Amino acid sequence: MSYTFEYGNDFNYLKEILMNRSNQDYPYQMDAHFDYNYNAGYQLHALSNEEKFTLFAKDISGNIVATYAARRLDFEVYANNFKNHALSIGGTYHNPAVPEGVHWYSSCQWVHSDHRNQGLGITMDRMKKDKIWELRGDINYANCREALKDYHISPDGLGYDIAQPQAFIPSGGVGGAGSDSDKNYFLVYEILS
Repeated sequence: MSYTFEYGNDFNYLKEILMNRSNQDYPYQMDAHFDYNYNAGYQLHALSNEEKFTLFAKDISGNIVATYAARRLDFEVYANNFKNHALSIGGTYHNPAVPEGVHWYSSCQWVHSDHRNQGLGITMDRMKKDKIWELRGDINYANCREALKDYHISPDGLGYDIAQPQAFIPSGGVGGAGSDSDKNYFLVYEILS
């Protein structure tokens, strides 16, 4: 299949796309780190366009069939947010770590069900990491549910360097990463070069 790719900075449009999906197509909450109304240490709107981006894939008809987002976010700020959330709902936090560097957090990966298992997610992940590198980021980190850990670190998958246990969330449902049935989460990161 043929796709066109578009970088942008319209996070409200990203939220609209993801939150208007059926529960079967996108069974997650929007990752709050990409919501203008969420204060994640420093708000999304305070970042310049060189410190955040969206990535959309469009099919031959011009329909958006996949999304991704990334932003500068120091890992310590993210880790404190995630830890506070996990502990506030009776979960466990495992204190993962990432190397020092210019940290970028990514999330909001979605591929329409008609376009899955065709390599689109892997292509977009590589494009996202290349864009982060172009914007002078050198560490890309994300979280994932246990069921996708191997896909995230596999050379035939997303190719992250490391996966570490991040948290146990008894209620599941971490925004952008898991549904209510997903309880164990991992932090993945890649050193970009």
